[in-house]
Amino acid sequence: MKKVYIIFLLMYVSVSAYCQMNKLDISGKWQSETPVVSSALLDHYVFDGENNAFEFRTNEYNGLNRVIAIGGDFEIKTDSLLYTVKYTLEYVGGFPIRSMSTTLCDSWELIEGEVKRNEFVGNTIIEKAILRKNFDEKCGVEYLLIDDKVFYKIDY
Repeated sequence: MKKVYIIFLLMYVSVSAYCQMNKLDISGKWQSETPVVSSALLDHYVFDGENNAFEFRTNEYNGLNRVIAIGGDFEIKTDSLLYTVKYTLEYVGGFPIRSMSTTLCDSWELIEGEVKRNEFVGNTIIEKAILRKNFDEKCGVEYLLIDDKVFYKIDY
């Protein structure tokens, strides 16, 4: 009986260690389309693996975006990324002008508004995406495929 217990304990420790080693770590900042950071960021995710928090930020070249970010918690289950959306950051007020910098919106941008945090209290929104993590040999960087859209790991 003692041998069975020891064997069971060793198997449990081995399986637990294996599962911990193979847990997918997606911590960091991941930008869509390219690993190159220019004067502003494209659509990008920030994943905090320690706190299981995420924030998706929209393309900074779009000067007319009212929704700036979506955030909350995430969980990885096998090849699925589960989002629990808890808030948005939204640009409120302001007015449009022709910008001195070129944006995605024919040089239009909103100014003199303010960013407000919109909490989803009691209305938990859960979304699911297919997740894969790979390495781009040509660029020499890791990337995520989130529902087949590429997000490159960036240091910014």
